[in-house]
Amino acid sequence: RIEFERREDGKGPVLAVMTDVASGVEKETEVPRECALHQNYPNPFNPRTIITYDLIGRGEVSIQIYDILGRGIKKLVDEMQGPGSLSVAWNGRDDSERPVESGIYVMRFQFGDRVTNSKMILLK
Repeated sequence: RIEFERREDGKGPVLAVMTDVASGVEKETEVPRECALHQNYPNPFNPRTIITYDLIGRGEVSIQIYDILGRGIKKLVDEMQGPGSLSVAWNGRDDSERPVESGIYVMRFQFGDRVTNSKMILLK
């Protein structure tokens, strides 16, 4: 089990101190000042794109890809994650690992009660 503590002195970066309860080992990491979903890169893309996001604390994260009609295509992240700047890649395939068609897709990022959507374009 890992415990999380956020420290901010107003002068330097915001830090997260994570302590492994079993071993007592502490690890400090810099934490973004706000939660954010960044535009995927590259966009348009073929066949792969990277989605980056910032978490200000520990919480349940979900990132899913939808087609323009709102149908679920791919679940990229669905787990508890800690603070920091993170990224995940999408290879242009659905949950069954079939390649999807060229078109506009929507990535939906959820962290706690915060939900953000962003469009991306797959060109073949």
